[in-house]
Amino acid sequence: MRFIRTDRQKDNLAKVFWDMGKIIFGVLVISPLARPELLSFGSFASGVLVGGFSWLLGYMIDGKEVRK
Repeated sequence: MRFIRTDRQKDNLAKVFWDMGKIIFGVLVISPLARPELLSFGSFASGVLVGGFSWLLGYMIDGKEVRK
């Protein structure tokens, strides 16, 4: 049984991962820049890694745009 049945579902899932990556990156990396006492290497690294992984997953799911 396939999890993603239509191209529209695939596009929507790719958009979800793109948006999740933006939110995670913004919350863990960019927002602590406003209050430097909240900025730590752990939160910065985890924001970059988890946000980057989410963007990569969205990029891989949205493969039809790349192959054209």
